[in-house]
Amino acid sequence: MQDRMDDRLKQSAARAKAALGPRGAAGMVPFNAGAAGKLPPQAPELEMAVLGALMLEKDALTSVIDLLKPESFYKASHKLIYEAIIRLFDKSEPIDQLTVVHELREMGALEAAGARLPWPASPPKSTRRPTWNTTPASSPNRPSSAS
Repeated sequence: MQDRMDDRLKQSAARAKAALGPRGAAGMVPFNAGAAGKLPPQAPELEMAVLGALMLEKDALTSVIDLLKPESFYKASHKLIYEAIIRLFDKSEPIDQLTVVHELREMGALEAAGARLPWPASPPKSTRRPTWNTTPASSPNRPSSAS
């Protein structure tokens, strides 16, 4: 299954590279939102999926590093996370959730990347009492004591 996912990732990267043609990623013209008066194209869910794949698949970054730049991300927090991933890659360190969080902390960008700090030492205690399924005495499911 891992080989199939690697093949799909390589095929997707090859299609994207072919779609860019000879101009390459550097030849792309950035979208000018001010000129059009509209928001640039965005897909935050897709951005999250890409970042997640980069943290889960060890060879994923090598397939897309030439195509994907921090400016490719719409959300600032996603840009920061990708920059942390690139920094880890440049240092030849493993790329996973823990190392990315550590790198963001070193960059001083952990909160800007979306971390909710400070975290409580323990979860808040619930004031709601559990409800028990109480069946009335006259219920047909309960045996009667008169038998």
